[in-house]
Order: sequence, then C-alpha cells, then structure tokens
Amino acid sequence: MLRVFFALLFISFNALADNCSNLYEQHLATDAKLTYEKFDQTMGEGFRALEKEKCFPEAANLISFYIKETQNKEISLRWHLAQMRALSGDYQSAINNAKLSLVSSEVQAKFPIKWNDFVEANIGFWERDKDKLVRYRNEVSTGAKIKPNEINLVFLDRLINNFSETYRAAMYGNDKGS
Repeated sequence: MLRVFFALLFISFNALADNCSNLYEQHLATDAKLTYEKFDQTMGEGFRALEKEKCFPEAANLISFYIKETQNKEISLRWHLAQMRALSGDYQSAINNAKLSLVSSEVQAKFPIKWNDFVEANIGFWERDKDKLVRYRNEVSTGAKIKPNEINLVFLDRLINNFSETYRAAMYGNDKGS
C-alpha cells in the first residue's frame, strides 16, 4: 500500500512539473509582447497564469525574462519577482529583488500606502528576523484605514502567525505543491 502511495505521489509530482514546464514555454513564446498591465496586473494573464497553478519558479523566470525583454521598470514587477522567488524557497534572490522594489522616501511620502514598510516586513520574514517583521508590520498598521494597507496587514499577520513555516507554507498552508 505504501508503494502505491509513493508511486501516485511521484506521478503527481511529475505531472505538475510537466504542466509547469509546458505553461512556462507557452508564455515564454508570447508574453514579452504583452503590455505591463496584461502581464502583471491581469489575473490569468502573464506570470499570473503560472502563479495560479503554483508554478512559482517558472513564474519567477517568466517575470525575469519579461523585465529583460521589455526593460520595464515598474516596481511591482520586481516585487512579484521577489514573491515568486520566495515562494520557490530562494529567499536571497527574493530579498535582492524586494530591495529593488523599494521607493524613494520622497515618493513614499506622497502616497498613503505604506509600501516600503510592507516590503521591509517581508524581508524580515525571509531573513528570519521576527522583530523586523513585527516592527514594520506595526508601521503598516498606522495606515490601516487605507484599503491596500488593510489588505497588507492581513498578509503580514499571516507571516507572523506562521513564522516557523516557509513563505509558501505561511501563504498557502502545507499544500505540498498541489
């Protein structure tokens, strides 16, 4: 019975890997032609099609390819690249890309969204520095009356409550790649 279980698990893993690889190849052939909005901001399009299938390494590679091909400088691309790298378990690359998504203090001062604090809180999680995560989470909470900050607080609280887990497990539970 145990052999059957492991055989099914192996087959499922290989099917997921094949699916992710096929999706990646399909999107690689077409997505450099997409607008930023289609590629990054539209559910089911661009990297989000791979994210939906939990093909995180492939989604990260697709974002990296898109950035290189289009020379697009939108910070959300770097942020989403950081997230996909973190969901893949590559925290150092996640940190490096997240730092590229930080905005200048002048830009930050013009907007009510506590963007830099949100990014720094995530970096705290990836660095395994709970004090940093909590400190920056608390900064985000000072702007909680603004919807994006409110949403980001839920996200950061999930990281705090699941601090002993991987980023992927904290965000999706222990789905084991399903």
